[in-house]
Amino acid sequence: TDASTDVPSMSPCRHGVPRPQLLVLLKLDAELQVTQPQLLALAAQLKAGRGLLVAGSVLPGDPLQGRGEAQAAEQVG
Repeated sequence: TDASTDVPSMSPCRHGVPRPQLLVLLKLDAELQVTQPQLLALAAQLKAGRGLLVAGSVLPGDPLQGRGEAQAAEQVG
């Protein structure tokens, strides 16, 4: 099968109007700041105030050792 047909880019809401759903993965610097904040601005423009935008980042290391770092990264933005 074609992968582009397996994953819908829009999901219908109650009224039948499609709403964009975006997942943005961001890279953080050593201070846990977003390195390319323009990606969030672009994603916000693409969804045009409607739909769902989920932004996340992957932190390297042991999740049990870096809890403080993970909590600090959640506060970014």
